[in-house]
Amino acid sequence: MAGDPPCLDTPLELPAAEWQRLKGFAAAVWQATADALAAHLRTPAADLPAWMTDQYGALRDLWHGAGADPRLDTMRLDLGWTDEGEPRTLELNAWTQWGWFSLEPMAARTLPSRQDHSLAPDPERLVSHLLHRLGRRIALIAAGSQVLAELEELAGRLARRGAAAEIIDPLPDGGARLRAFAPSGLLLKVCDPQLLVRHADLIRWLAGLPLPRVPEFPSLFIADDKTFLSEVQRHCPRPVVPATVPLPRYLNGETAGITRARAVVKPAHRMRGDGVAYGADFTDAAWADHLAGLHTASPDAWIVQERCRLRTLPDGRYGDLSVFLVDGHVAGAFARVSPYRTVNHGQGGAVQLVVTDAGESSRPTADGRPPARRGRTRSRG
Repeated sequence: MAGDPPCLDTPLELPAAEWQRLKGFAAAVWQATADALAAHLRTPAADLPAWMTDQYGALRDLWHGAGADPRLDTMRLDLGWTDEGEPRTLELNAWTQWGWFSLEPMAARTLPSRQDHSLAPDPERLVSHLLHRLGRRIALIAAGSQVLAELEELAGRLARRGAAAEIIDPLPDGGARLRAFAPSGLLLKVCDPQLLVRHADLIRWLAGLPLPRVPEFPSLFIADDKTFLSEVQRHCPRPVVPATVPLPRYLNGETAGITRARAVVKPAHRMRGDGVAYGADFTDAAWADHLAGLHTASPDAWIVQERCRLRTLPDGRYGDLSVFLVDGHVAGAFARVSPYRTVNHGQGGAVQLVVTDAGESSRPTADGRPPARRGRTRSRG
């Protein structure tokens, strides 16, 4: 697909027992995220964390008002590991999820004899979910989207299922084309929630349409923000995220034990690994200056997170692992590999397909549940 990163010829082989553990881990993160969102909607507005109101306050009635829906539809968990090899969630990706429509064709080309063992998610599983949630006339809202190729593939798949789909950016024409299309539901694909904040009046009109949406606004504005990871941890009885602190609190001395050598500063809501910096690359004084500069420019747009370990390939490259979920069920996985510690496609990363000898096929059955899948493997976190 146009714009896809390169794909390695050799897959990551994941042992059956490890894949089963990761599925249980991913399910726990999904449930904790759902619980944290529900608790967030019960929290009085005056008690909300500062980062929520400072960044997205102009649209607070959408993600915290009486009609706000805490429903989760899909997630892609990007994982790292502790020094002891335990998984941790670095990002929830409640709406920015490259891979649904690109990985299966990659597996067909790269692993023709092992496709039954591949954990690449089946795009038809997501298509089935969207048809169930949004109806058969779906507007694909692409406000500043960087995933137009995947949206075009999705529109084609919906058409082959007898549905109508149109890619629409409502910002240039104030929603005129969207009105003319008269959709039964909305799929929101935007590059940055701040873009929606800057067009608050139009987005309020969009939110007022009596239509189902994927994702719902609390997922888009809150769950997908990396600052929300600390809220998720509070609703999970097992450790699932690394220590994560909003930058203003970190500079105020609430460091959660994250030393400079173990610290990573990240933008709370930006794609492609932009802006990530590692404390180990700075002196104490330079690190303090760097954080102070970020705080001065946009204090609530950054987090400090404890650095996790990545897989190390024989050639010295780094690798992570991502797990897809839809409607609470694990739907597949893939890995990314890069010569840099920020293993993102936008930072020179490549795709590594994942195979296993146990797990679930991503293909939906009549009742929406996936059938068994076979395969074989190895890996290390």
